[in-house]
Amino acid sequence: MIFSKKEIWFVDIGSSRLKLMCMRYRPKPVIKKLALIDYYQTGLVSRPEDLSANIIVQILKDTMRALKCNVHLIRAILSSPGTIVRTLEIPLVSEDDLKSVIRYNISGLVPYSAETAEFDYTIWQTDHENKVQTVIVSIVPPEEINQLTEILNRVNLEPILLNMDLLAIYNGCALFKDWDDQTMAFVHIGARRTQIIYFTPEKPPFFHVINNGADDITNDIAKTFQTSYLNAEELKITQKPSKSAKPVERSSVFNRFCQRLVSQITAALHDIEISRQLQTANAPLKRIILTGGGAPTRELAFLLAQQMLVPVKMWNPFVSPDVEIAVPELNQSWGWHFLPTLGLACQEGLCA
Repeated sequence: MIFSKKEIWFVDIGSSRLKLMCMRYRPKPVIKKLALIDYYQTGLVSRPEDLSANIIVQILKDTMRALKCNVHLIRAILSSPGTIVRTLEIPLVSEDDLKSVIRYNISGLVPYSAETAEFDYTIWQTDHENKVQTVIVSIVPPEEINQLTEILNRVNLEPILLNMDLLAIYNGCALFKDWDDQTMAFVHIGARRTQIIYFTPEKPPFFHVINNGADDITNDIAKTFQTSYLNAEELKITQKPSKSAKPVERSSVFNRFCQRLVSQITAALHDIEISRQLQTANAPLKRIILTGGGAPTRELAFLLAQQMLVPVKMWNPFVSPDVEIAVPELNQSWGWHFLPTLGLACQEGLCA
């Protein structure tokens, strides 16, 4: 891919954090600037219902100013609760005709007009002999695209590439280097949603979304300990005692906080595993890769491994050898939050 500019900017406006990333691609891909802004730490938001488009616009403006981001064109991630992912086998056509063929094939797959649906896609496999190709398509309602575009336009940004978060996470999995021929599942713990991508050898990946995430655990902690969201967020990750929290037996309590999400993940993985084994004999799940901003949550990996009876590996994509970062005093823990953004960068030449 040929770039007309030396620097490419990416933005991911999440439900609890804003991510901005600047990359230079010549002579080789390097991340030059990063920002991870927790809405609650700005003082503008104290509860989820406080967050509004006006606040996001203000935070985005301030962050762009601090990073000296003066671009107009940007690559963006859409975090959409209405995302539908489908795998389609379609005729082998030229790149120019591919979008039209996909739009025709998604008719009937969505509860709204295919003509107005917004979608993104990636080619999973091409079969030249039979002249067919398998594509993974991510579809969202048009109104959700419009909401994101309106926010970006208010800070003089225009999205020239827009990727749905689930598809961006899938593309970011290419940065993981410890692949083998065994069945494995990536579990991405987001703020409000948990996304599962189930990989089986020689089969298209299976996608599943759980409408429960790390912020739900944080809110439970805040209510139980009668503390602030920010303090609950720290308690969720660390084992430091909370000055404002009531003295309770925390180990069993924290297990309870995580248990609901772990049970949902376990149920989903078991259902997918049964479905896949009906299609592919002797392909049980062998590993779980845990990532996303909620991955470091205390007890989460342990409880998931205990219930699934398979190894659970935590993966921070910033450790990938394909990711070179030239940011002074880098906070390595930010990497948990940047997999979708890095996945979007993979479309722009980050991944080999």
